[in-house]
Amino acid sequence: MKVLFKINLRTILNRKLLKYDVNIKNGIITSFENKIKVFDDNSTRKELKNFRYLNKNNKEIRKYIEKMKITWQNETEWNIQDFLEDITWKEILKKEFEKDYFKKLNNYLKRRYKETIVLPPKEMVFNAFNQTSFDQIKVVILGQDPYHNLNQAHGLSFSVPKNTQPPKSLVNVFTECKNDLENFERENGCLENWDKQGVFLLNSFLTVELNEPSSHELIGWKIFTDTVLKLISKKRENCVFFLWGNFAKEKSHLIDSKKHLIIQSSHPSPYSAYKTSSPFFGSKCFSKANSYLKSVGKQEIIWSLK
Repeated sequence: MKVLFKINLRTILNRKLLKYDVNIKNGIITSFENKIKVFDDNSTRKELKNFRYLNKNNKEIRKYIEKMKITWQNETEWNIQDFLEDITWKEILKKEFEKDYFKKLNNYLKRRYKETIVLPPKEMVFNAFNQTSFDQIKVVILGQDPYHNLNQAHGLSFSVPKNTQPPKSLVNVFTECKNDLENFERENGCLENWDKQGVFLLNSFLTVELNEPSSHELIGWKIFTDTVLKLISKKRENCVFFLWGNFAKEKSHLIDSKKHLIIQSSHPSPYSAYKTSSPFFGSKCFSKANSYLKSVGKQEIIWSLK
């Protein structure tokens, strides 16, 4: 049969998408047919039932599949920590990766990346760590979980890839930047210019399933990222922590306020940016962070993204 395109089976298993049946041989889609026919590596025919498959005419999903070039082969030969590349973080977190909870987390992710669409792509789960070395951290912006729509999550809290329309929360972040700072400009919603300067864009949960917010809240990421926050608080000096919203504020006990500056406000979401006694709009968190960094002899952040 003629191969249409290579794809990991997980990219077509999603119960919210329209049903289409496929033929797969050794994990490679060969054709769309009326019956679900799947062949394993030993060419043993198996009938799969009770799955819902993507609409093959859904251009957004097809583009995502083609862009990521995900293949079925050797899908179980990786561990999620393999995608952490920064040497400083590897050394600091190596004992954490050996703990039982993380081994269970890793096994769960290996299974779910095979079975469904998990975001961001596994290669980008540790993007924040790889972009900002431990000894470079000056500011921490804590998010909750990655964006759960296609082509949004890329491993940096609040950030989206350059060719993606910024979500409303991120638009509000930019609005506050413009009101708080002189000469703030941006071209897109990508915050990579921040993390290159020492702004650690950390989500509390590093993965999520497509269209299922907080779906990985209880798999072990909380233990992991709480440990990361405690390590930053303990081993770094004079950092700034942005805790936006009630979820982030609950992490304040992990941070030594005698060593670091904690800036709290409501979340930049349209539902809360104006609310509470400490609203996000008007918080001037960006200029406050720079004032603090300057006072402790650190280079200020250039928040402008253009």
